[in-house]
Amino acid sequence: MNVKRRAPELNPFVGRRREPGWRSWGGRSRLGRVVRRVAIVCIIGAASPIALKTFAQHPTHTAHPLMPNERLNVRCQMLNPSPSATVVAPLKIQSPLMEQRPDQLIELPAGAPPIRVLRFLPNANMEQSVVPTENDKGRPAVEVSIEGPTQSYRRWLVADDPDRNRLTSYIGGWRFMSVADRTERDELLRQFETEFTRAPTLTISRADGGGGRQVAINVDDVQTFDDLGCKIRVRKFFPDYAMDRTTLIPINQSDRRRNPAALVDIEHDGVTEARWVFAKFPGFQSRDSDKLPYQVTLDCPAESASDVPDFVLVTIGRQTNEVWQRDAGATTSRPLAQDDAIAIPHSQYRFRVTSFVPNARMIEEYRSVEKGKGGPALEIEYTDAVGSPAKLWLELGNNRTVATPAGSMIVSFDAKDEEAPQGIHP
Repeated sequence: MNVKRRAPELNPFVGRRREPGWRSWGGRSRLGRVVRRVAIVCIIGAASPIALKTFAQHPTHTAHPLMPNERLNVRCQMLNPSPSATVVAPLKIQSPLMEQRPDQLIELPAGAPPIRVLRFLPNANMEQSVVPTENDKGRPAVEVSIEGPTQSYRRWLVADDPDRNRLTSYIGGWRFMSVADRTERDELLRQFETEFTRAPTLTISRADGGGGRQVAINVDDVQTFDDLGCKIRVRKFFPDYAMDRTTLIPINQSDRRRNPAALVDIEHDGVTEARWVFAKFPGFQSRDSDKLPYQVTLDCPAESASDVPDFVLVTIGRQTNEVWQRDAGATTSRPLAQDDAIAIPHSQYRFRVTSFVPNARMIEEYRSVEKGKGGPALEIEYTDAVGSPAKLWLELGNNRTVATPAGSMIVSFDAKDEEAPQGIHP
């Protein structure tokens, strides 16, 4: 059985705005359009429900048309050995305006098998299809429909994929979780209710990911970890980090947790490194950082920049579904049946879960469209965790996380100005 839908040509995320506050949205950014984020988190079996706060912080970026002094790059960052195990390879194409098959091989760090660039499309849109699988080998998937007075939009979301697990617009945000039982459900709900009020923490571990230690953020306190062979001092914590464009000095814009960041000193064998870490951008690194063999992550869920309702769709044991809602600080929960119409507060829109597949595999294909109706897309082939070849589409300005025989890897396709100064800005 193949469940397939093509995105309608007219939807509230593209073109003329029918409802104040809609974010422009076409295909999966998540170009030449503002990125929207899609999120679903899967927690099955003994995996802790803490994944709510972990997967909710995956990076996304806004892309823009290419400038004359920019070039297209493929960036591959291995997460397990070290944040510095990164390759940035210029994309070898004749012109960014032509559809091409570069057949370019990119060698990877940390002993990972190389990737191959297969196709480049200058203007493309995505089509999704969902194929049910057997014996719990797939991931839970839902199709969410957002509907208004004159327009509607449908999108498949698949669990346990940090790059396809959140949906955010100016009128609301959606996440989809899967838990094994009621005990995990209750813990996840508690985390949802407190995610913007609990104290932020840092996790420090060795470069290979081992020996992880979680520490509270106490500015200027020096914490020693004999088992890791290092000392940690948090020099600054900004709930709402930004870069002053005039002075190029980091500033804090407000007390709201909209872009949490911490400036951390790491001391090891007499060498001290200052490193900025960002909750929303765990893979960020600056030119002069990440030299010491440690990984540091900031656990501090970020609020939306606007006060919009937040919805969490939860599947319990891949059988029963619930919807949780947070609006104006208050949270509610109730059962969710397929095709239940849920009003989106402060708007004329509503949403429904039109399809639910307990075990699914999602297939994404990109098709060339007219100029201005899509964005650049790149197809690559990589080796997955079991050693089999796998294909993946990348969109300009967006990250994808994949499993390889050498560990997890973030791969992206972006445009960079080679002459731009290297500032501390994710």
